[in-house]
Amino acid sequence: MTEITKSHIRSTFFKELGQALWLERRNQRQKLCKVAVRSHLPQGLIDNMERGTSTEIHHFFKLFAFYQKKIKITLIDEE
Repeated sequence: MTEITKSHIRSTFFKELGQALWLERRNQRQKLCKVAVRSHLPQGLIDNMERGTSTEIHHFFKLFAFYQKKIKITLIDEE
C-alpha cells in the first residue's frame, strides 16, 4: 500500500471538487461565459476551478452559492 501524502489528498480534493462543478454546469446546460458573468468570477478562473488547478477555496464557495449548492464531505478508505 502506498503512503497517502498531504499533496496527493489536496490535489485529488480540488480535482474532484472541480469535476463536480463542471458536471453541475453541464447538467444545468450553462455556458462557461454565462456562468462567469452571472457569478462575477472570471471565465479563466472558473475553467481552472473545473479542471482542479485552482486551490483558492473562497472562489469555490462563491460558485457553490451561485449554483445554490451545499458541500457534503465523506471520508473513505484508500483502496
